[in-house]
Amino acid sequence: GGGRVWGGRIQNSRDGSALSLILLTIAVGAAIPLFSKAFPPMLGSAWLFGSFLSVVTAITAAVRRALSPSQWGYGIAIFTVIFAAGQSLGPWLSGLLIDASGSLEAGFAVSVAVLAAGALVARLQRPTGA
Repeated sequence: GGGRVWGGRIQNSRDGSALSLILLTIAVGAAIPLFSKAFPPMLGSAWLFGSFLSVVTAITAAVRRALSPSQWGYGIAIFTVIFAAGQSLGPWLSGLLIDASGSLEAGFAVSVAVLAAGALVARLQRPTGA
């Protein structure tokens, strides 16, 4: 799976390009249900969205490149807290939006926008050391 697809790119990235591409891939996967509910596109959506697990690897690699070994634990802990908050708040906020709008598509659309914004922010990251 994901290790073969993203491993080399994450390892060779010295900026946010790998994380940006992963987030963009997830955004495309999340966008597919906005356009089709047919089985093959939905299967493709699930396959692309599966790249989500590579976000953790990309962020861990970035922390390890940006910080000294003595700071790795602290840096990874901070990103773990941020990731956990997103994993908790994201679905809750999406559910509120879906309930308020009466549309599952609204939740998908906002998710796509948030993922695309994250991809842009990651792409703007400056290169770090080896």
